[in-house]
Amino acid sequence: MRASEWAKIEPYLQGKKVVIVNSYSPYPRTDMANENIRNIVATHPDMIRVADWASIAGAHQDHLAGDRTHPDGTLGQMYADEVNRALNSFD
Repeated sequence: MRASEWAKIEPYLQGKKVVIVNSYSPYPRTDMANENIRNIVATHPDMIRVADWASIAGAHQDHLAGDRTHPDGTLGQMYADEVNRALNSFD
């Protein structure tokens, strides 16, 4: 997510809790997207949490599909667990 995209939705999110899932893929643009996410989170630490999909997928590449992006069932559950962890981190 670019800062310009965030600026469009930010006014609607005031007072809300937001979880952004970072990305994992073999494509170079993924690093830039994750950097943009880190920058947005750094400016809104009380409002946003990151579900760190990149670390999980990177550590379990044997559970990714042939495109090295999409998870199988095992990794899909880990994805869901990570989103849940991020949501619960607001408490």
